[in-house]
Amino acid sequence: MLALKQPRGAERRIIAYALTDTGGQVDHTLDAVRRLIEAQGHTVIHELTDVRAPHALRRRPHWREARRLIASGFADGVAVLNRDALSIRDDEYEEEVAWFGERPALLLLVISEAAP
Repeated sequence: MLALKQPRGAERRIIAYALTDTGGQVDHTLDAVRRLIEAQGHTVIHELTDVRAPHALRRRPHWREARRLIASGFADGVAVLNRDALSIRDDEYEEEVAWFGERPALLLLVISEAAP
């Protein structure tokens, strides 16, 4: 099932997603992600967090939930602090970016990956 298509400039339903270390706090990260979503004129519909771990991105339960919500049309995208919130591996990161592009869905980064 495809995510709902909306006209450009329309308010979208975005998931705020962050990683935390075991026992760590994510308040600061989620605050930055929320501010980005709101500055873009969108709505935060869920806040999801996973514990930073060495396993693959798709083994994170709340990242899988974010993808499920987007794929089923209940969310229009996800916002994260930076690309490392998805993966430090280029192949895995590129695979996720491609997945978002196929929907189409938004992937917002607080800290851009663009080179200076």
